[in-house]
Amino acid sequence: MPPSVLCHIADGRDHILSNPARYDAIVMDAYLGRHVPAHLQTLAFLRLASVRLERRGMLLANVYVQHDGDPTPDQMAEAARDVWPEVRLLDAPGYHNRNAIVAAGNVHSLRLPRLRVPPAMCAEEIAHELATMRFRESRPT
Repeated sequence: MPPSVLCHIADGRDHILSNPARYDAIVMDAYLGRHVPAHLQTLAFLRLASVRLERRGMLLANVYVQHDGDPTPDQMAEAARDVWPEVRLLDAPGYHNRNAIVAAGNVHSLRLPRLRVPPAMCAEEIAHELATMRFRESRPT
């Protein structure tokens, strides 16, 4: 992240509860093993996150997906729809053990991602996965 981007590395719920600041974006990249911790998938947490966002802010949640039939990103997107009127799901179907992004809030103008600064490791793999990602409709869970 560029130095101009304020980052906090902490349990998301604990940070939001202890800090009344409001943010343009909350990026959630939290895992316990291969799963987002249960307390960060609750309606209560999502509502709390929405309160901490600026009016035009957004939540971006990185979600691990085992395979195309894995309901995890769809469940998270459905929960987010109980809080925000606009939710988008960015995914790369066809890949096993991949990441999907659940985007909620002011997300109507989001465009497909591209790699701007190649990382030191796995740059080709990451660039290829980004190139295959698409916004898709969530499936009923």
